[in-house]
Amino acid sequence: MDDQIETNIDGLIKKIEIKNFLCHDNLAIDFTAGNIHWVTGLNGSGKSAIISALVVGLGGKAAATHRGKNIQSFIKNGRDFASVEITIKNDTENAYNHHIYGDEIKINRRITTSGGSTYTVKAASGERISNSFSEVTNIMLALEIQVDNPISVLNQEEAKTFSTMDSKKMYSLFRRATNLDHSQNNYNKGLENCQRAKIIKNDKEKTCATLKKEYEKWKTKQDQLLLRDKKEKELTSINNEILWSEIRELKCEMKHMKEKIETKKGEIIQQTSIFEDSENNNTFIKTLKEKQIECDRAIMALKEEQKNQQEKIRREKEKCHRAQIEANSKRSRLEKMEKNIKDFENAIRDIDVNLKCCEVRSGGSAARRAEAERAEQSALAARDGAAKRLAAAEGALHEALRREADADAAAEAQLNDVHNLSRRLGEAASRLQRARQAEPLAQWGEHVAELCRRVRLAVQRREFERPPVGPVGHYLHLRDQKWANALDHIIGNSKTTFCVHSAADSRKLVKIMNEVFDGRAKPVVTCSPFLAQPHDVSRHRVRARPSALDALDVDNPVVTNFLIDNLSLETVLLVPDDESAMRLADTVENVPVNCSKIVTEDCTEFYPAPNYRSYGRDPQRPHDHYLQLRTDDVERRLREEKERAEAALQAQRRAADEAQRAAEQARRDVRAARKRFEVQRDALHDCSAALDAARRALGERRRAPQHDALEEELQKTKEEYHNLKIEIDNSKINENEYEQNIKRHESKIKELEAEINENIKSKRSLQREMDNKQMKEKERSNLKLLLKQNKDIVNKMEQEMLQKEEEISKKVAEAPSPPFENPRARGELQQRARELGAQLRALRALAHDEEDVRAGAARAYRRYRQLRDLLHEFGNLIEEIHTAVENRLTLCSYIENQITRKVQHNFAHYLAEHGYYGELLVSHSSGTLELSVTGRDGTRDVRKAKALSGGERSYCTVALLLAFWECVELPFYFLDEFDVCLLLIKIHLTIKPGQKEPANSGGPIDELRAETPRAPAGDGVAEHAARHAQPSDTAPGGRVIDKETWWWNDEMRAIKAVHAKKTDFKEWQQTNSPEDKEEYKTAKHASKRAVVRACSESLLPLC
Repeated sequence: MDDQIETNIDGLIKKIEIKNFLCHDNLAIDFTAGNIHWVTGLNGSGKSAIISALVVGLGGKAAATHRGKNIQSFIKNGRDFASVEITIKNDTENAYNHHIYGDEIKINRRITTSGGSTYTVKAASGERISNSFSEVTNIMLALEIQVDNPISVLNQEEAKTFSTMDSKKMYSLFRRATNLDHSQNNYNKGLENCQRAKIIKNDKEKTCATLKKEYEKWKTKQDQLLLRDKKEKELTSINNEILWSEIRELKCEMKHMKEKIETKKGEIIQQTSIFEDSENNNTFIKTLKEKQIECDRAIMALKEEQKNQQEKIRREKEKCHRAQIEANSKRSRLEKMEKNIKDFENAIRDIDVNLKCCEVRSGGSAARRAEAERAEQSALAARDGAAKRLAAAEGALHEALRREADADAAAEAQLNDVHNLSRRLGEAASRLQRARQAEPLAQWGEHVAELCRRVRLAVQRREFERPPVGPVGHYLHLRDQKWANALDHIIGNSKTTFCVHSAADSRKLVKIMNEVFDGRAKPVVTCSPFLAQPHDVSRHRVRARPSALDALDVDNPVVTNFLIDNLSLETVLLVPDDESAMRLADTVENVPVNCSKIVTEDCTEFYPAPNYRSYGRDPQRPHDHYLQLRTDDVERRLREEKERAEAALQAQRRAADEAQRAAEQARRDVRAARKRFEVQRDALHDCSAALDAARRALGERRRAPQHDALEEELQKTKEEYHNLKIEIDNSKINENEYEQNIKRHESKIKELEAEINENIKSKRSLQREMDNKQMKEKERSNLKLLLKQNKDIVNKMEQEMLQKEEEISKKVAEAPSPPFENPRARGELQQRARELGAQLRALRALAHDEEDVRAGAARAYRRYRQLRDLLHEFGNLIEEIHTAVENRLTLCSYIENQITRKVQHNFAHYLAEHGYYGELLVSHSSGTLELSVTGRDGTRDVRKAKALSGGERSYCTVALLLAFWECVELPFYFLDEFDVCLLLIKIHLTIKPGQKEPANSGGPIDELRAETPRAPAGDGVAEHAARHAQPSDTAPGGRVIDKETWWWNDEMRAIKAVHAKKTDFKEWQQTNSPEDKEEYKTAKHASKRAVVRACSESLLPLC
């Protein structure tokens, strides 16, 4: 057994301090030296008083100690109070409120003679935490301390009757020690409370229904009052709106009048500007006319060239048509010739067959005929070979012709590309020249520069409240050129937008735009107050990578605010590629904070999750946008564009030369293929002639009269067929050449048409410009008079405006409510006011008191809602508690069965170790726990512990305690009985090493407090006992135990002292003399000393 204090158990008694308690004046005992402690002493020395102090100090009643009837009886005679202070271990992870008490809890109980007592609960630091008995009870429950349970604290009286205790009481103690009774009682009470709560809930639900009806009644009244109030407010609002409707009508009249004034002022400005600008009109008109004449000349030249090309196409088409007609006629003749040839060959074949038959009948020479036939077959084979070679040569000729046509088409296409690149180079050079000569604003539109000039003049005349800002793109510069395409795509047409400060400035700017653009598409105007600083977007800016706003360098705060307000560029994220965009946009977790859209370098848009989607875009070429790093970069960009166009033109010219060389090579290949075709054609003709000669030689001996004529006709037909086929091939070649020429001429016509349209467009533009200038010139003569008339009209209208403003101010001052933004028409409002008046008269007839109804409805709803919500929560709580309690009861029953089987097993195990046999009979249904034990001799089979001898009952008590201790988790055990303590130790020591014990983290005994009689002063046992500590003696008249079975042996002298004590006792009983009594007392003291000495020698190894 380990003799160190278990460090993993809270609730161990570390120290007891007693003052004026029973026989003790001031006693302090420390229990930190080991797991087993002995307190020894003579009868009446105060050993049991220590256990009583423990029980009383930890909240026990006086009756639990069996030492007094009331609490004040524990105060020492002659003293006014008694106090007990107990220090309890509290330092593991399961400690009770360790953050408050620390590693120790000190409980002090002070008892006064009046019968009162007070508690003081202190922390390890000595700080007083509580004076409440409830806190002491909580500590006892939390640390599993049961001072009123004999299983934990066994005093003298209970030790005598513990094993013979009533079965129901024993069962109750067992359940208390395991906390099963407390848990099950709480669960049963919980079920009972649930049933009572359900009954209460049902009753309250009826009350809730009544309250609901009452609330609905009040709600109906309140709705009527609310409707009346609503109607009254609406009527008041309608009357106010009528007033503001009149004001709006006056403002509308003023607005129209103001617009007329602005229009007139605009006309005056325009007329003034025309008057000022008309001085230079003549020179400008002359220049425009010269440009127009140049355009006319260019158009005439182009049209003349176009007519020439069309005439060439007509001639080529006629040639092609004639060639096609001729080729079709020749093909028809060719088909007829093929048929005639077949007919001639069939007729000749029939004549030859007849000749062979005649020759056979006449018996002619077979050898000569066979030789002639072989010559014919050889000539036929040569002709067939020549025909195949001719067909191959013909195929090669057609393939060469096809390649020639492809090469000519490619060369023509390359030439067209050269013309296009030359035109683009000219345009790039023109743009570069204009960029060097003209102002930078020209890149934003044809008339933007003129518009900005007119705006500057108007600003100088102070016609604008704040100078307009635009176009927006003129103020934008890139920080990094790689984002040019993406930013140009995001900003779009907003680059040409103009910003104004107020609506009046917007109208003035639009009027100037109408004059400058004259019906053509004009820039957009946006109106927003100009601020001196850009908006603070630090909280709304996208939290990753550069935003679109970060990629721009904008010096003007008005433009910055426009980009923020209209395009939200601070929330647009720029990423280099689609993969990065998809990774950031596909899931909500990856989306950067404040990100509304992601745009890649190739202008693909990704909208982030949870509405993830993407839209592909074709990125614009770098020269298709005008967002640049700085204004001077425009010229550099145009210069680079021109250089690229020159390089492309040179490359295209090289490609065109290469295509021309390929076309020339194709034509040479055609000529060579044609020569090979003619050679093979001549060879075929020679083979055909040889075949004819062989056939004539074969049939010259016997020939029909018509055979020679047919042969001659066949030969002529074949020659005509051969010549006709050659002519058809030549026609096809010529037809292909005609078609290629037609295509070239048509392509040229398209280019000329495009140039003509471009010149016509320029001419029309010049004409419009010239017409405007001429119109201004004509109007100049009437401008002076017209200006005076317009100024007079404006002054008159301004006077009327002032009068209307005074009338509006007066009505606004009389208005009882704030202004309406959009009041309705006055006639509609007056009709609605009449309807509301009729409805209000009907509602006022109900005569409800508003305050009473409102208060009653609020009170009824509050009562109904509170009760309804409480009942809902109450019902949920009942169901939750009922389910939890039933589950806990099931678990409690299971644990109870497991603990019961463990106790039964341990009890039988400890009895069997010393030859006893028995069992615990536990009945959970009847609530009883009985002992069934068989004596050591095996002859007595008893069912009750009362029938056992004293030693057997003691051993049975020890076995029962050990069985209980193995299955409960109490922090300590106090035993106030001599023989029980020693039996307990003896049984534990006799367990063999390696033998299986009931599971317990600290062994069978976590902490044992025991008592033994104290030896006289100077005895060796006293020194041994002083090192341990705790309780009890064998009281006079107590039961006798068989000490020989415990520690005695044949060498011990104590047996003689005991026998002498028994002999003197018998003599004193017989004589009843004082002398014999004194001898008996002396022998008794001697025997006790011998027994203590023997006990000490036996238990010395434990210490």
